[in-house]
Amino acid sequence: MEKAQAAGEGEKREPAPERKPVERRGKDRERDRERPRREERTERTERPRRDEHPDRERRPRRDEPRREDRGERRGTGTSAALEPGPGETKLWVNLGTADGLGPGSIATAMEDAGAPVGKLVRAELRPTFAYVFVAEEDSPGFEALNGKQHGGKTLRVEKSKPRSERDTTSTRPPPSPDAGPGEVKLWVNLGSDDGMDEAKLPATLESLGAPGGKVIKALTRPTYGYVYVPEGDAPGFEALNGKPHNDKPLKLERHRPRGQREERRPRHEALQDVPGQARLWVGLGRQEGLDEAGVTAALEAAGAPAGKVLRTDLRPTYAYVFVAEEDVEGFEATHGKPHGEGKTIKVERAKRK
Repeated sequence: MEKAQAAGEGEKREPAPERKPVERRGKDRERDRERPRREERTERTERPRRDEHPDRERRPRRDEPRREDRGERRGTGTSAALEPGPGETKLWVNLGTADGLGPGSIATAMEDAGAPVGKLVRAELRPTFAYVFVAEEDSPGFEALNGKQHGGKTLRVEKSKPRSERDTTSTRPPPSPDAGPGEVKLWVNLGSDDGMDEAKLPATLESLGAPGGKVIKALTRPTYGYVYVPEGDAPGFEALNGKPHNDKPLKLERHRPRGQREERRPRHEALQDVPGQARLWVGLGRQEGLDEAGVTAALEAAGAPAGKVLRTDLRPTYAYVFVAEEDVEGFEATHGKPHGEGKTIKVERAKRK
């Protein structure tokens, strides 16, 4: 009975209406038509892969250093400041900051020795030597200084050669022997460049006050030498430390093997420039037994304006002095004036690196 009723009710039900397709609006229909065309366009304009153009160089990113910059940081590049410009010659000379010279005063020193006046283009100084750049036609006049004297030092001037063209057959001198029993080996900042040899070096030290006839043996190198003396006489030689020899203060110290030497001190951080102040390079330093106040006193004794030094940056062989711009001329006027025994004050504006 129930099955019959359910069957009858199913016949009475109306069939479900058919769904009509939804009409798309105008923009939708246009988008559907254009879609295959866009796909075809992207296939036609697809950019070629990088490996299909091996001759095209990849452009470096902004945060990526250029190839030549990376080479310089690895030490394979060459500083532009050390390369001669067009029509220039790069010369090596055995004068440096240890001789109390700066970029300007080295030109004066070479001119005093006979170099052409006003022909030095620029100079890059190191402690014991310098590179000077001159015009090619003026190079012979500078090379003619080779062998001449400067303050008791024999000048050496020669054309600088690239490392690949240097003579690799020459070898370094053999290591100096250690001191024997009861001996002391002393290092002296006088060498063959100062006109010394194994006989002249002991005679020079004795003329400055060292004990006579006590040097057992002497060895010379271009910029320094060694003297071997009895241990009991070593203090008499060390007492010469700081005494002047020509324009050069003596330095004597006991030789220490490489493994026993002190580690290199960190590089001195220079004082920053201040607006309204001028930085002056002065050829006076710690080797003259001066401190910051001593440099100021030496300049004032030579005629510089009193009480005008604002700051002092002291180094072993020179110093930077900061003064007001209006006081610069008064300090530059002390250039060439005497200081101590046989030393001349050198003052010039410091050049920016």
